Amino acid sequence: MYVGRRYPLPQTLLWSRYDWMIPLGWSVLVTVLYKLGVSILAIPWLPISVVGVAVAFYLGFKNNKSYERLWEARKIYGAIVNASRHWAYSVRDLPAATTEGDIDGVAVRMVHRHVAWMDALRHQLRKLKT
Repeated sequence: MYVGRRYPLPQTLLWSRYDWMIPLGWSVLVTVLYKLGVSILAIPWLPISVVGVAVAFYLGFKNNKSYERLWEARKIYGAIVNASRHWAYSVRDLPAATTEGDIDGVAVRMVHRHVAWMDALRHQLRKLKT
């Protein structure tokens, strides 16, 4: 486990060596072949631009849908938090009207259990689905 505040550049390059060495090697190979005059690598711009526009639309719609799902989840969780606060205030204020002796301890236990449920829900919602 790494406990430093920042990752040094050599360590980052070592960890991601396959992610940058293969594209770098491919780029160098294509550039050298282009400079040598090999024309088999020539691709017309029209198909590339059409595919690029299609990919841009696809990613744009996908990004909007993910943001909508995220926003909906935040609204639902916010509603649960607000309802929980209201419930906790009700539980806290209700024992004042009763005359039993240990009702304050029961109210505190109920609120603590509800906070534990909220924390468990938060951890459950953050779990990665595989």
